[in-house]
Amino acid sequence: LTVTGTLTAANITVTGDIQVAGNLTVQNITTGNITINGHIITAGSTPTVTVGTAAGTQDTQNNIPAPTATIEGNDTAGTITIVAGASTTNGTLAEVTFSTPFGNKPRVVLNAGNEQTSSLRVYVDSNTSLFKTQLPQAPVPGQAYILDYFVVQ
Repeated sequence: LTVTGTLTAANITVTGDIQVAGNLTVQNITTGNITINGHIITAGSTPTVTVGTAAGTQDTQNNIPAPTATIEGNDTAGTITIVAGASTTNGTLAEVTFSTPFGNKPRVVLNAGNEQTSSLRVYVDSNTSLFKTQLPQAPVPGQAYILDYFVVQ
């Protein structure tokens, strides 16, 4: 079969191999195994991140700025940077809200992105719309903490 232009078909069954010379765009895929002979490159909109209460507060008397949180990436993978303020505590360090909610509760994998973060005992609380980085101990005021994340359903 040779097609020049657009082919529209309800169902196609291929019993051999398929080679696509250009880009392949698919709405949904159901498959058994995937073999990737290259890199996994994720894309999509950037989720939002907010500072949690564990990151502390601003202390103008001691010249400690308010805590900040920034994010680079998408719903699947990225990096969160949190700079703690004063009066830190245990609890939520940062909350990431997905650009597009998942159908079921996703699994979130976190990795320390700098030495300071490696000393934190961070864990995740998540649902279909967001995940929170939780701390059983208070972070060090003024310290920058970097977390890399990978999310799958």
